[in-house]
Amino acid sequence: MKHLGGERPRDEKVDFAYATQFGRILNQDWQLALEAYGTVDRLGDSGSPGEEAELFGDHDQHRLGPVFYYTGGFGGGASDDDSSVSIGVGVLVGVNDDTPDTTLKWSVEVEF
Repeated sequence: MKHLGGERPRDEKVDFAYATQFGRILNQDWQLALEAYGTVDRLGDSGSPGEEAELFGDHDQHRLGPVFYYTGGFGGGASDDDSSVSIGVGVLVGVNDDTPDTTLKWSVEVEF
């Protein structure tokens, strides 16, 4: 991430963030996915750490784990045929020292 415009922050660092998902449809309602998320701070030693980074460190964090998704319709009328809700729940494991050991991941998506 690179700051553009406005007041210049004290820390002109360049970061890289990623998210990926590999999934398999189990049946009409259920999907199992392996997901990974992370950030890499200070690419190429960019920027100089601010006071908060000196106190708490940078946030090179990487986590991955399984996530189950349930998708189903809701509503009872014929006009609700295209309405659906998708709920995802999983546990992600930290893969480096800067990341919490486990992270609960949940999401809710509604299409109407």
